[in-house]
Amino acid sequence: MSKLSSDAKIMDWFRQKGQLIIEGNKEFYVIIEYSGGKYIYRFGDTITNEDTEVKEMQEIELLEYLKAHFVQKAKVFKKLRLRSSDEVWSFIQENPYI
Repeated sequence: MSKLSSDAKIMDWFRQKGQLIIEGNKEFYVIIEYSGGKYIYRFGDTITNEDTEVKEMQEIELLEYLKAHFVQKAKVFKKLRLRSSDEVWSFIQENPYI
């Protein structure tokens, strides 16, 4: 039986989720999504609800972006210092709504 790496589990989780709001406030939003087999980054104006930047991300770029996002969330909300992909994956599983 092969065991998936934590990086693979993070990517599988994101593909199943389909979309993650990285930032959303009264001024701007940042959203990453998986659609049509592509990873899409969207940055836009919240007031007009219009994208000002849309780009396709490569899988490795998205993986690093996701890990950095959750490292920061763990630091801010839980005072944790995540250092490995295994720790990031555990954090995602334990905090699915952060």
